[in-house]
This record gives sequence, C-alpha cells and structure tokens, in this order.
Amino acid sequence: MEHITAVEKIGPTDKKEPETDASTATPVANAAGEPSKNALKKAQKEAEKARKKAERAAATAAQQAAKAADTMDMSEGKYGVLPLIQSADGDRKGIDPNDAMTD
Repeated sequence: MEHITAVEKIGPTDKKEPETDASTATPVANAAGEPSKNALKKAQKEAEKARKKAERAAATAAQQAAKAADTMDMSEGKYGVLPLIQSADGDRKGIDPNDAMTD
C-alpha cells in the first residue's frame, strides 16, 4: 500500500485571486470616451451637494445680517447712569424679624 500525504488527498491548492465587486469598482470611461452611468450619477450628486451648501451659506449670511440689524439699541442715550440698588443700602427700621416667623 502506498503512503498518501494530506496534501495529495486534498489536491494542489490554487491561489484564488480576490473577487472584484461591481458595486465597489471605480467608474471607468466607456470605449467611446463617455463617462459611465455611475460616474454621471456621482457627478450629479456632488453638484447637488455643492448647490445645497451654497444655499445654506446664503441663508446663514442673511440670518446674521438680520440679527445685526435687530440688535441695534433704540434707547441708547435716553437714560442716565443709575447707581446699583443693593439690599444692604437702605433703612431697615420697621422690619421686625420675629414678625415673619409667627403664623
């Protein structure tokens, strides 16, 4: 009886090349030189993103301009500078601390 090794039973191993997935492949130009459908879709999506970004930037600039106009102080210069009113200032005569405790 002859001696067979494990490698001979399984057979020679062929190294498989990695399979390429069509969804992850980069779009390539057709033979006619036109971009593929995926490339066109990608370019259209990028253009839409750029348009939306420009719209948002314009809206933000308009909001900031409106806010700057709204923050104008209409009463500036109409009132004088008054002293700070504090509870330590003033007369505390007439206040009985025990009156507040009784019900």
